[in-house]
Amino acid sequence: MHADRPLSRWSSDQLQSQTSSGRGFCRPTTRRYSLDRTLRSSSHPKNTSFSISAIIPFSSTTATRCSGKKSFMIAARELSIVWGDVPQYWRWRSLPNSRFSEVAELLNVRWLEIHGRMERRMLSTATNYVAYLVLKFVEGGRGLDTQPAEASVRFVGGGGACNGPRNVFLKPNTYGQQRPSIEERLGYLRNTTQLVSRLLQIAEGQFPREREDGWMEIQMGEFFNGPGEDGEVEMSLMEVKGGHWKSGIIIQGIELRPKQSK
Repeated sequence: MHADRPLSRWSSDQLQSQTSSGRGFCRPTTRRYSLDRTLRSSSHPKNTSFSISAIIPFSSTTATRCSGKKSFMIAARELSIVWGDVPQYWRWRSLPNSRFSEVAELLNVRWLEIHGRMERRMLSTATNYVAYLVLKFVEGGRGLDTQPAEASVRFVGGGGACNGPRNVFLKPNTYGQQRPSIEERLGYLRNTTQLVSRLLQIAEGQFPREREDGWMEIQMGEFFNGPGEDGEVEMSLMEVKGGHWKSGIIIQGIELRPKQSK
């Protein structure tokens, strides 16, 4: 099983950079970098096209200390999605509330595998980062609560401190909110071991949570970006063990944000 496209590094036309700067307390601002292929920059050593759009105010009204730390979002098009270019499995579409021109909608797959990479030099140094999969759910989706997925963050080539694989759930936590059917209750009685295992998975796993922009996010893991570190960090999400069909999620991208101190 191979990915449809090579694992991507950051790309200026598909990357959202959020920065805040200054002293004391202030509202963070968002800078969006985009690639304009109709313009050429003769000053760039590789004559790369680029443009920078206007600064857009961040939607949060909470005052935060301006640390100058950077956040990035890698668009779905820059991720490596297995079967992502096969129309019967994934559909590329636009949504009005997305930061990017395209998002990826899961139509029907058994093998769910998503990877994204980021150059560590693009991130703020001496900073703890948390990676999030940013997504939405489509009404009528199926197979998302049958088996937990595995999310992980690692440094390409090793080195540094990263989280190992962790269980994440591709559906909001509704366990206990719905009365189980008679068949489900009989199944639980016949196989208590599976029930206990399911409860442990729920206790240890991570569920999607709502964001201020109306999307949902799942925490994939965290890492420390030390001073002078080079190379890439890779974020992955996989559900390949269940063998069942899955549908009903829309991927906007993977976001890397500095970890907030408690």
